Amino acid sequence: MLNDTVNFYVDGTNNYEKGSITLNITSDVGFTGNLILKRTSSKSNFLIWEDYKIFNILNETVNITYEDYLVESQVVYQYGIQRINTSGFRGKLT
Repeated sequence: MLNDTVNFYVDGTNNYEKGSITLNITSDVGFTGNLILKRTSSKSNFLIWEDYKIFNILNETVNITYEDYLVESQVVYQYGIQRINTSGFRGKLT
């Protein structure tokens, strides 16, 4: 288990013109490591979380904008972020 001393935030906005969801991923302090963007949906009744995208961060406050183009109409999505180290240990999903 990782010591989670950094708070991460994920905020999503529908982008109807592009047919995507724009995600803003931020942190409250500087961070070095790997982050996994995870996603679940109403298709699994929000029970199955999938690893979706990995970001490598090097000593900076996280401020990432990411477009999710793999969305379906009439499906509700939830996103989270999780730390992972080189040994595969994961932090809490936020």
